[in-house]
Amino acid sequence: MVFYHVAGGSGRAWGDGPLHEMTDKGWHKTIEWNLASVMYSNRAALRRFLAQGSGGSILNLGSVLAGSPAPPYFSTHAYASAKAAIVGLSKSVAACYAGSGIRCNVIEPAVMDTPMARRAISNKKILRSSKPGNLWTAVASASRRTWMARRLTL
Repeated sequence: MVFYHVAGGSGRAWGDGPLHEMTDKGWHKTIEWNLASVMYSNRAALRRFLAQGSGGSILNLGSVLAGSPAPPYFSTHAYASAKAAIVGLSKSVAACYAGSGIRCNVIEPAVMDTPMARRAISNKKILRSSKPGNLWTAVASASRRTWMARRLTL
């Protein structure tokens, strides 16, 4: 069984941004939406996998901003922190539950063709600063997730 967590998004509307400008609400809402949601969904998936006793695969959606900040284009520090924490959580889960046949991995696309990324997609400088070939579409994302899920369940 494969579980894929894709929830999350920009916290700019709540006040995420550069640390010196970030609001407390921006921090809390962005962490809640991008990190707490992963903890809750992964915990539910783990409980089900453990109850079934046949292992499983968890695939979490991260962001390239977790390990490759891109100022001046993206200065949303709560978002980057949450996405980096997803990597740490996923590694911890993978190590803890490997003995039960449960895997946990993260996909980190650069720029995903979504409404949240419209500004980035329309800016040639941002696209050039991104890794080549990393403008992901929904179809490309589904293809990569399917490949990863198949690899994880072999």
